[in-house]
Amino acid sequence: SGLNAGLAQLPEFNVGAAVEAFDGLAAGAGADAWRPSLAPLPRRTSGHDANALRAGGGINVAALARGSDVLVLRYVTGGGRLAAPMLATGAPTVAADDAFERDDFAVVADCEQAGLFRVTAADALAGGGQRLARAPGTGPFGNRAGALLGAAGSVYGGTAHPAGAGVGRVVTDIYFVAAAAGRNNRGAGSSSLWRKRGARRPAELVPGIDALQVLLGVDSDADGDVDRYAHPAAAAGMAPRALRFAVTATSVDAMPGGVPLRRAFAHTVALRN
Repeated sequence: SGLNAGLAQLPEFNVGAAVEAFDGLAAGAGADAWRPSLAPLPRRTSGHDANALRAGGGINVAALARGSDVLVLRYVTGGGRLAAPMLATGAPTVAADDAFERDDFAVVADCEQAGLFRVTAADALAGGGQRLARAPGTGPFGNRAGALLGAAGSVYGGTAHPAGAGVGRVVTDIYFVAAAAGRNNRGAGSSSLWRKRGARRPAELVPGIDALQVLLGVDSDADGDVDRYAHPAAAAGMAPRALRFAVTATSVDAMPGGVPLRRAFAHTVALRN
């Protein structure tokens, strides 16, 4: 990382961990009521944010549905190829299809190396594309002064590392079930599926979701195939190769004199290397 803090301290941009899951326990409502603990995630407790870039960007742990899991997906998207070779000590110039903005967190990479940095300015070039500055800053989310984005003396997009050299934006999506913002037609509270994307505040996605359950498909004998699906704590230390998740959905409103409809949906997806 070219930032002041290590990747594990930057959960909104920790591109080193593509998939994380946290197993919700039935009892308790604090961060430690999940295995592993939610403490490393961006969270809001007693009006204060921890591990979040911006104020209000943390997840309100007290509002989370007890026993429901939390799923974190991270990936790199957008951006474009390098418009000119770049030293590991420098800043990239990109022929961008998807324009970068100030305070984006980006990865410059080729087939052999990669480096994470914070975009402090994105200047348009006369011939198209952008030059992305990475001025040093303070705090864990600032660029580290003199940081290398790769091996010393290496060049991105040059003759030594020409393949796949480019820059992309880091995206982190955190999915969880928490109290809904509104009430149903009986005046009672309900729950919804929420998503926190990057440094943004959490946003309500789908009302009427009561629970999210996640199992990780792991390859315990390194033969390239999924051997078993395990709860997040049991899969600690193993890179998941597949993801199995289930949601329990309930109709938010009910017909007069009736009861809400309730149904479970499950799906399994393979994960890219």
